[in-house]
Amino acid sequence: MDLYNFAYWWEAHEAWEGLWHQAEDTHRLFLQGLIQVSASLIKYHMRMLRPLRTLSTAGRDKLRQVVAECDDASGNYMGINLPAFLDTADAFFAPFFHDTVPENTYHQESVKPLILLMD
Repeated sequence: MDLYNFAYWWEAHEAWEGLWHQAEDTHRLFLQGLIQVSASLIKYHMRMLRPLRTLSTAGRDKLRQVVAECDDASGNYMGINLPAFLDTADAFFAPFFHDTVPENTYHQESVKPLILLMD
């Protein structure tokens, strides 16, 4: 998670992928969602709009499914408040789904979706 939060998105993606190959069920879905969101941020950095949209949508959809399957009514999963993460991620990615995305959109001081562990 530190790799992801410090913008080492490729390294986080690779670390999670090793775990994803061994995981099953909801754990597998959770890791795949994180991997796809991380990969979408790589595409954000590279200014690759189409894969940013595809990966961010797929990853967030998987994480929403984890929330729906979660035993915790608050949506907390593996020590992460997934609904709060998804709210931040949705707000961050929203401008990239407009018909035109000017370059200054990439320079906005919006909060990037960080993964915050529960206390």
